[in-house]
Amino acid sequence: MKIIRNKEMPSITIYNENNNDYMHIFKDLDSLIFVISCKEPIKISNELDEQFFYSISWLLSNDYTFIDNPTSFKNNSYLKCISDGSIRIKDPKLRSEYFHLIIEKKENNIYFSCTPTEEISKIPSVISFNLKNEGYRTINNISGSTMQEDMLYSFNLALEDNFLKEQESKKKRRII
Repeated sequence: MKIIRNKEMPSITIYNENNNDYMHIFKDLDSLIFVISCKEPIKISNELDEQFFYSISWLLSNDYTFIDNPTSFKNNSYLKCISDGSIRIKDPKLRSEYFHLIIEKKENNIYFSCTPTEEISKIPSVISFNLKNEGYRTINNISGSTMQEDMLYSFNLALEDNFLKEQESKKKRRII
């Protein structure tokens, strides 16, 4: 697996060993979009990419309340959230069948997947999160920000592949 960052677009793409597109994350004008094109969960280890792992671990360390959104859920190591693209769907049954992003931390790995997985073989799954407060209402119970804002912050951290090195350098300078 390899991770390709494109700061101009901005986007992050994760490829498997055969260079098949596994997951593509990008920001457009008002959304953060995940495109997942595989059935198997995408595994990110600290060894594969420390910065990406750190940024997603930070996201998972937060506590969220999902308002008017019974299909989303978060605990210490698991986040399941419905695409903001489904907000106009009124039927709860149809909404529960809409794509959800799942991020799960197990041991020293983070896994990305989506539901429903049977749809992935037909077309890539597209899961979007609106950055202008036009999606599902969420709140970070610690900071007061929204989950969507935190996802963008986490994405920006992951995009900056030298962030952790800069932080370590600052720590060393303070010690001297």
